[in-house]
Amino acid sequence: MQPGPYAKLGVFIDTQNTETPDREMAQELGQRFGCHTCGGQPAQGQRFVADHQPPSNFYTGQALNQPQQQLYEFDHNGTLFQTTDPYLTDSVGAIARPSTFGQHQFIYPQCPDCSNKQGGFVSGGKW
Repeated sequence: MQPGPYAKLGVFIDTQNTETPDREMAQELGQRFGCHTCGGQPAQGQRFVADHQPPSNFYTGQALNQPQQQLYEFDHNGTLFQTTDPYLTDSVGAIARPSTFGQHQFIYPQCPDCSNKQGGFVSGGKW
């Protein structure tokens, strides 16, 4: 229950309710970078899920255990992003700074298969 090994880019979300623009952003990020968990694309006819990290059931706005990879945040045109690749910011002229997991909530693209697996863990409290 953390950004997965393929978590190239997530976008800040200020509500636990996923709105249409958030879902569309998940589609754009997913088409470019794939599922943050498995790196794949959804099956034909399916769409990416806007996966909240940390999961909404556990989000408190407080720092949580850092994920296995270092995360970075950067601001681009007034939107806060999170990435595992600090050099990704070079292409947009932003400066990456270390990100504390859990302090903010971000959405990452996730394929439906990985989302369903994760949902079982989250709803069962097995985090």
